[in-house]
Amino acid sequence: DLVEAFRRSLANDEDWIAAGDRLAALDRKIEGALAAADGGEEPGGPGGGEEPGDGGGPGGEPGGVPKPEPRAPRAVSETPFRAARSMEELQRLYAEAQSIGRYDLAAQLCTEMIGLAPDRADLYLNRGVMHAFQGQYLPAIEDLDRAEARFRHGIEPQKFLVEIVSQRCQARAFGLQFNEAREDAKRLLEFDPGSAPLVHYLLGIAYKNEGDLDRAIQEYKAALEKGGGRLAVALDVGLCLLEKGDRARALDIFAQTERQFGANPSHARAAAACQAWAWADPAGPPGQDLARARAILDEKVPPELGTPYQYFITAAIYALEGDYPSALAWFRFKWSSWENLPTTGYLYAKAAQALGYEDEARQVLQKAIRMRPALAARYGVAATPEARVLQRAQEEAQEQAKATSATEILDRKAEQEDRVLRVEQIRTLEASYRFAEAAADFKVYARQATSDAARAEASGAAERAAALRGLHERLVARAAKGGLAEVPVRVGENRDARIVGGDERRAELRVGDGRATAPWGFLGLDDFLSLVETLSPKPAEWFALGTFALDQGLEVRAWAALDLARKEKSLRAAVDETIARHRGVPVPPGGFAFHLGQFVSAQEKEKLDSGLVLFRGEWVAPEDRERALKGYQKVRGEWTKLTEADLAARGWEKVGEEWLSPDELASRRGLWASAQERTTEHYALRSDRGAAFLEELGEVLEAAYKEFSTFFGREPSQDRRMVVLAFKDFEGYREYCHKLGRDDVLSALGFAPSEEWTCCGYDKFRDTRSFLQTLVHESTHLYFWVTFGAGTPSWLSEGMATYFEGFRKIGQRYEFHLPSEKRLAALRPVLSGASFELDPLLAGDAAQLINQSMNQALDFYARAWGLFYFLARSDNPAVREIFVEMMERAKAGGAIDLPGLVGDTRRAEFENVLVAFLRGT
Repeated sequence: DLVEAFRRSLANDEDWIAAGDRLAALDRKIEGALAAADGGEEPGGPGGGEEPGDGGGPGGEPGGVPKPEPRAPRAVSETPFRAARSMEELQRLYAEAQSIGRYDLAAQLCTEMIGLAPDRADLYLNRGVMHAFQGQYLPAIEDLDRAEARFRHGIEPQKFLVEIVSQRCQARAFGLQFNEAREDAKRLLEFDPGSAPLVHYLLGIAYKNEGDLDRAIQEYKAALEKGGGRLAVALDVGLCLLEKGDRARALDIFAQTERQFGANPSHARAAAACQAWAWADPAGPPGQDLARARAILDEKVPPELGTPYQYFITAAIYALEGDYPSALAWFRFKWSSWENLPTTGYLYAKAAQALGYEDEARQVLQKAIRMRPALAARYGVAATPEARVLQRAQEEAQEQAKATSATEILDRKAEQEDRVLRVEQIRTLEASYRFAEAAADFKVYARQATSDAARAEASGAAERAAALRGLHERLVARAAKGGLAEVPVRVGENRDARIVGGDERRAELRVGDGRATAPWGFLGLDDFLSLVETLSPKPAEWFALGTFALDQGLEVRAWAALDLARKEKSLRAAVDETIARHRGVPVPPGGFAFHLGQFVSAQEKEKLDSGLVLFRGEWVAPEDRERALKGYQKVRGEWTKLTEADLAARGWEKVGEEWLSPDELASRRGLWASAQERTTEHYALRSDRGAAFLEELGEVLEAAYKEFSTFFGREPSQDRRMVVLAFKDFEGYREYCHKLGRDDVLSALGFAPSEEWTCCGYDKFRDTRSFLQTLVHESTHLYFWVTFGAGTPSWLSEGMATYFEGFRKIGQRYEFHLPSEKRLAALRPVLSGASFELDPLLAGDAAQLINQSMNQALDFYARAWGLFYFLARSDNPAVREIFVEMMERAKAGGAIDLPGLVGDTRRAEFENVLVAFLRGT
């Protein structure tokens, strides 16, 4: 009945809010039961080489790892996958899944029913609604389009078509398809004049999200006049007035609404939260009073389950106060829906960015920009590095806005996410000086890319890699002639090695009186750049070196190289664009000038000459910079010493006597010798990325350990902690690989096991979530190895590890087994084809692919995830039977013959069901 309440919802706002309250209560019961099962308390609110090259199996000595226990394979039935359950049984299970809020499972069951009856419009309607309930508005629109295409005019009742159009109108209003939402609204009125209250409410949402506040208020008032709901409509009218600058009228509406709904505590809290926002909004009328806003929240809005207004406003005020962990927890909380107040997206992004979640910030900004493109600076998203993330999000939002359908938007979003992963992953080859392979991979990607932006980025990257390859070839030639013999370099712990020869892959070294060879990739970046700079590079080569050094975080060397590149007039525009993009600012009139070791505009040059320094996006006096680094902040014009708790809440980390932002910390070279350590129940952790990251890593891995134990059905037999080494940057990881003699994993993000009971990884993307995913991925490999001592085929090993990458934090809990967004994005082009092509996947080997083609390796990982996710998450009994038997064989060290388990007669059907499942995810 909860679901039915939602499907009747928006015609009467009281029903919608009531349904929301009931859903929240159900969610609280489920969370409480889970917490009780873990021995915790009921929450009241939020409080491989990863990637190609990882071992995923035996890579070090067993070190007490148990031997697999042999087990005789068992046969599985040959039940056809689409006949495993009847339509009647699937419909019953679908109703049950809805009733407990398992919309993901309900959507999966719809997919199975569609396999039995692909022309039934109601099945696409139901799956679309399930997507919408999960906030997946674009997939919902795709399914609702399919439902209308299958509607049988003159045979099926007109009210069924009304339902399809109504649901799609809602999805389009929230999915930022504003014109299309208005078209559906007009059609809905033609079909059913009685739906006027709902239509006007949906039009109000569409206009509000688009930024046409006057028209939004007009539509909301029409909804009220025609008998529509009251609470959400009234609050939205007040929020629109506030955004227009009329705080007094907004406060009157919020106070009146609070009195009107005082009998319902969650409704009253929603109105009170809006009153708090009226005083907190930094883009609102003059007279912002954050202390007053906090007082209202503390008095009237306790941290209890309620409506979305309470959640996203509480989150936004925490962000304005600088308590970014609390802000992020509330923004991520179930039912938060920050899109209901579009301006808060900028605060969400600021909190995420401050805590190192750059990708999350970028994805939120894509939507915030499309709804409120001009407000970024007013919400404080302007200083580097936020400006750099904002600039990329703006470009991506513009690409999405050009799309003409939900499918096209999804295609563009998928390519954008895949592009972030693919470009940076190919650049790992450059970090170990494998420039020829990088150039080849970038050329392949440029041919595969479908957008102009992706093709341009890949083509430019290929040109740079080719230039770097030429420099490296000249370096090898000079080494062969003895031209580098007098230049000391560091290789591992040896600081006085001399390069006396070599070829493209390995350098010949003289160390004292002895000689040895080592991969060029073991040579530190500073030494490599110093050697290359002796070759008298041409301007175009200086440009390649400068951008390469910038990618590796060496700004000082990058600026010096780019200054030399500017001597060629034809390169000045490219240099200016590189600097502007790095800083997230437009190219200034006349371009940048190189002055006192950095690139500045004419205005900035004057500030430098006056003694100011650029610090956290602002020009400040040197003494103010020192105060800020020591933990002071200006409050009402006075420097105030913040507490360590306040500084940590802002995402800052203490290094020596200085407090650094995540970006400042990331830009400093790692120092593994001074890495911090932390011990949890099952793990010994070490990292030079900071104490806050170590704490979060410990929480994630302990949560993952519980999932491993349940999923695999066994824990390691030895009472011994697993070791996880988390390197802040590639240089630390490079030295560790050299120590182990593992040049085969230099292009990976980590590997496991690296030593006895040990795994490792490094922060390639400078993004907290991505780094945590890397380490969970490697920990999956390690757990399976130390628990079972069994090797598995590469596709299965990587499928398991990528499967556990799909997690998120909800309140104080971590939820696993979600779709891996980056893997699903990479799979989208595959799923548009006719076949999944299992054979190449089953025969593939990640460790080999990484040294052949990064593009093929990334595709391998995506397909491995897709296959394993389907096997592990499908509710189809015939699929479950295969999965259970396959995992039992894997744990026993037996042969994994997936084609044999599927059977020749079911092979085509298996691939069809697999593709359909992933398309519906």
